[in-house]
Amino acid sequence: MDQFCPDMIFPHGFSLVVFGGDGVLDLPRSIVVGNNVFSEVQQFLHYFENIPTGNGNSDIFGALRFATNLLFRPAVAKTFILLPCTTCDPSNMTLDYTVLHQVLLENDIKLHILMNEVFRVDKDRVNKMFYGIDSINAYTKKDFKNLKGSTELRRQVRLPKAHLGFCIPLAMESNGTIFSAKKLELTRKNAVKKFVTVFTRRVALTAIPCQCQKCECTADNDGMSYMECFPCQYPTPGFYNVNGSTV
Repeated sequence: MDQFCPDMIFPHGFSLVVFGGDGVLDLPRSIVVGNNVFSEVQQFLHYFENIPTGNGNSDIFGALRFATNLLFRPAVAKTFILLPCTTCDPSNMTLDYTVLHQVLLENDIKLHILMNEVFRVDKDRVNKMFYGIDSINAYTKKDFKNLKGSTELRRQVRLPKAHLGFCIPLAMESNGTIFSAKKLELTRKNAVKKFVTVFTRRVALTAIPCQCQKCECTADNDGMSYMECFPCQYPTPGFYNVNGSTV
């Protein structure tokens, strides 16, 4: 989390939403530790000790929609990091893509994906040091000291459409990223550190609250009041074409 501090970006809280377990754990739910849905980074690591696994539903869109309804602090930047265990197939979703896309834009949510796959480019040497992409750049080990990215390399990437499907444009058009979580399985700690550094720096790059927001007091179904904020102007995403580039 040190990567947030140089740019004076300080995370306010972390929360974990899980779904797809067995029985009552099938539907999306927040992991609550110490009666808190959100916690500081020191306590957040304990959340991962309470993740049940199973063979339940694969409704990624439903889980993302559930996460958008968490009670965020007013005017904070909202960053989602998705770790998909299944394919992002529309036939598994209870929510339409266009609806979720609009919700992410209206709430100025950046969606990042840590996929359980590797990227493929034509050069094997590049494959070994390739980390991830956003809508404009590709990122590799070379970005460890200075995050620049490469637009030329981005055009050479073969996107994992069979695995991520409609999750790809959700990430790209929300100014998010797609990185390969396989790099976290490397045996050399220094190699893992470089990957984590590049990923967190890119996440921090857009983890900035919108400068103009309109906030209003509202209430949930139980009558609990909370503050809800939206951008004064909704961002306009690039149009994602079939070749995986934006125009």
